[in-house]
Amino acid sequence: SEEAMRLAARAHELKPRAVWAANALFDLKSARGEWSDAKAVLENAQRAQLVEPDVAKRRRAVLLTAEALDAETENPDRARTLALQALDLSPAMVPAAALAARKLAAEGKVWRAQDLIEAAWAQAPHPDLAAAYAAIKPNETSEERASRLIGLAHLKRDHFESRMLEAEQNMNLGKWGEARRALVP
Repeated sequence: SEEAMRLAARAHELKPRAVWAANALFDLKSARGEWSDAKAVLENAQRAQLVEPDVAKRRRAVLLTAEALDAETENPDRARTLALQALDLSPAMVPAAALAARKLAAEGKVWRAQDLIEAAWAQAPHPDLAAAYAAIKPNETSEERASRLIGLAHLKRDHFESRMLEAEQNMNLGKWGEARRALVP
């Protein structure tokens, strides 16, 4: 609400070194999609050492990702740029990786798109990454796609999502024994 924003801004103004006030203002600005203002609050908090550098880096990546998602339909080039900036800060940022991969694949940069998804998967497997990876090559056969997705799963083989993806793709290939083996752990 406007009142909450006014109070948070006033509290931050009166107590600029109060972590709670900076966090409240950051959260409200983020929730309202006021990305520039949220980034400014974050930068000020980091300069004042109110937030740890790794937390600030992660929050900046989240803001860039949210801004990229907002820009995706209106300004695809900006969306891609913002998503890539988010991935520079946090390579495992799933929505940024999926968005950047979609945009890069649409530009014919399939290898770069695959690299982004693979880097994110190796850190944090997620179904959205698998979906984005599958969509990168729309003209491949179902066998080629299944084989490629099994390769993705093998980047972090012991993770639950990797085992599920491997089992699903083996089922698509009719390899029931291999599907069962992937699910055993």
